[in-house]
Amino acid sequence: QDYVQVVDTIKYIDQIVPVPLLLKSLYVKELIDSSDVHCFIYFQENDAFFCIYNEQEFVYAKSLKFSLKQMHERFCELLGEQLDLRSFERMLAQEGLNTTNPEYQKNLIKLFGEIFLHVSDVMTYAKRAYDVKKFDEIFIGTSAGSVVGLDEYAQTYLGLKTAPFDFNY
Repeated sequence: QDYVQVVDTIKYIDQIVPVPLLLKSLYVKELIDSSDVHCFIYFQENDAFFCIYNEQEFVYAKSLKFSLKQMHERFCELLGEQLDLRSFERMLAQEGLNTTNPEYQKNLIKLFGEIFLHVSDVMTYAKRAYDVKKFDEIFIGTSAGSVVGLDEYAQTYLGLKTAPFDFNY
């Protein structure tokens, strides 16, 4: 049902692959050339995911409970007023976590605190379940664009080296 329009246009679908599995191509194309333990966190409009690659092999993926829409809803709830989704995404992409509106900034910090508390719980579970000693680097990003301050916030909150989810592919 989700792909009816695509099928109407091209008449077939060869394969549907979850985004976390597509990240293997970053290693194959040597855009990431180390064999460390990497985490990827990506926020899309209707989904967000966390996944782990160890020695360039897929280990684990988990859907996160904070898509951009869910972030937007929680932000509006914290703010106590409604802001449309496109304005929220534009604010994230243009001003990031250092927005000039102090009320927005306070609520964004609170929101991302909740998000990274959830991510930290997922990471703790994954470490135990998949016998991961340590995570070497986290790549983090959003479909709304680069969010200024997001990777630094993640690095501070999670205590791990971060990098933007931005690959010259």
